[in-house]
Formats: sequence, C-alpha cells, structure tokens
Amino acid sequence: MLMDEFEKLKAAFDAQGAKLQAKFDAQAAKQKAEFDASEIKHKHLQIKYQKLENMVKSARETLGCGGGSKSACSKPSGPMGFTFGQGNGVVSSELQQQTSDATSPFSEAFIKRSK
Repeated sequence: MLMDEFEKLKAAFDAQGAKLQAKFDAQAAKQKAEFDASEIKHKHLQIKYQKLENMVKSARETLGCGGGSKSACSKPSGPMGFTFGQGNGVVSSELQQQTSDATSPFSEAFIKRSK
C-alpha cells in the first residue's frame, strides 16, 4: 500500500517535471530565436551604417571637405559630420542668389509664380 502511494506520487512528480521541462525548452527556444533575429538585425544595421558612412565620406570628398584643418567642413556640427550653412562658397552664394531671386517680389521667378 505504501509502495503504491509512492509510485503514484513519483509518477505525478515525473509528469509535472516533464511539463516544466517542456515549458522551459519552449521558452529557451523562443528566446534563442529572438536573440538570433536581433543579432541578424544588428548585423544588417551595421552594414547599413557602414554604407551610409561610406556615402558621407564620398560626399565630403566630392564637395572638397576632406577634413583638413583649412577645410570648410572641418568643424562638424550636423548629423554625420556635415556642417550646415557653410561649405563651398560658390555653391552657397549661388543657392542664396537663387533663393532670393525666387522670393523677391521684383524677380521674374516670383512674377511667373504669382500668375
């Protein structure tokens, strides 16, 4: 009689242990999948960041902002090292002239836009 009771308790304990082990294994598999996905996402973001960094470097070289001490872009203040409102004086003044021409009430661009 005592042995039967012991066997029942042992079987119930083993069944409960198997349930808990299955839950643990499922949770571990879920967490591993989430971790693997985050690792993949992290690697993709690193690749994207490197591409953007290379694009910025290329753009800086194209604009003549190589980073020397006399460079117009040597003091980064904007995102990814660009300096806003400075740079190639010819381009800046040309853009400023186009902007002022377009907004001046006496300019042809303003008159054409107003019609």
